[in-house]
Amino acid sequence: KDGCSGKGLLRLFGKVLGEDNIEDMGQLKEALTQKKEKRIIVMEGLQYMFLRKVGGTDNLEQFLLLLSETQKHVFWINSCTEHAWDYLNKSLQMGDYFGYIVKLGELSDQEMIQLIRKRQKVSGYKLEFVPSSAELESSRFQKMSVEEQQKQLEKDFYNQLNKFALGNISIAIMFWMRSTLEVKNDTIMIGSMKDYDFRFIKSLDAEKQFLLHALLLHDGMTVEEYSQVMHMEKARARLQLIQMADDGLLLEFNGYY
Repeated sequence: KDGCSGKGLLRLFGKVLGEDNIEDMGQLKEALTQKKEKRIIVMEGLQYMFLRKVGGTDNLEQFLLLLSETQKHVFWINSCTEHAWDYLNKSLQMGDYFGYIVKLGELSDQEMIQLIRKRQKVSGYKLEFVPSSAELESSRFQKMSVEEQQKQLEKDFYNQLNKFALGNISIAIMFWMRSTLEVKNDTIMIGSMKDYDFRFIKSLDAEKQFLLHALLLHDGMTVEEYSQVMHMEKARARLQLIQMADDGLLLEFNGYY
């Protein structure tokens, strides 16, 4: 993420291109166009190249200009989260800089099952699905054999997982891992997702909802970035993020929430 802002972006491209003396976008453009052979450059995470503040899109706009000026020499492939794309497309008309825009749709239940099973096979563990409280009280469920119960629980789990993840593989994997109740010998016990309750979100005050919206738009931020976007002192920004993390609403990883 640090490599996608200001001089960090120049250092990143300089390292990839083997050019240590790139100091501005003009030199970067020259480095990308000076060779006859065409390049294919895959750059993921355009949502990390901006902050929702005055002047916060300068680096991204320079990058989009670079795309336009080097398109005859470079075939660019970029990715962006859906929420950030919608925001940037409305504010910067970002879609005009790309010849093709491909929006990934939701995965089918079967595709989701195959994805999780591949992950599970690598781990070497078996899966056992644990029924929810409602299923334990169901007479229809009780009449099933153990094998039939596991098939029904597996089907319901992946159906619910896909509804939550909406085709986002990272979120699907996260929900799958967080559904782990315990590990017994070589078996992972997976809890039902029917017991998940998201109604608490409606009870959050406006300030916390704005916080979640800002993090969703930027796909995560540091304390410094959050304080800039929300126009507040770093101490207060840090306190808000820590409180939300303590409540289990946020994850902190290497300084990013």
